[in-house]
Amino acid sequence: MFIAHIPASYLCASILIEKWQIHKKTGLSKITVISVALMMGILPDIDLLYFYLFDHRQHHHHTYWTHIPFFWGLLFGIPTLILFIINQQKLFWLTVLIEITIILHLILDTHLGRIQWFYPFSKHAVYLLDISAVHKNWILNFFLHWTFLLELLIIFIATNKLFRRWSKFCK
Repeated sequence: MFIAHIPASYLCASILIEKWQIHKKTGLSKITVISVALMMGILPDIDLLYFYLFDHRQHHHHTYWTHIPFFWGLLFGIPTLILFIINQQKLFWLTVLIEITIILHLILDTHLGRIQWFYPFSKHAVYLLDISAVHKNWILNFFLHWTFLLELLIIFIATNKLFRRWSKFCK
């Protein structure tokens, strides 16, 4: 996934607001919930800085710890469980929001991106499709593949939802 992580995170936050009333459970405004979801929805790609600046593209960035679900499970799963046990509901729901948007990122990357879902038990990377290198420019291989239509669909749905929400706000 190249350009649909933010729109997908927006859709996710919208659903959590509409269906779960997560803004009320966290005590945050709707715009803050959406902002947190947008930031967390792209957080695993922070590894691109290391990928380009230090690793010089030697290893695929999905092999870094930021794209390994086990890492996020440790970082947020254990605190979420503790917050639930000690009945800290607002922080519990905030960590649930963070976890959901990060996991959404990894799910979206799985279709082409080789995610190590079973690490540390296995280093096998899971992916649904393999894109052949047909074009010299590597990015064209992704943008001209039929799966890019899925990204465009996510963007279209998110943009449509955003404009409908904005038009209600402006009335």
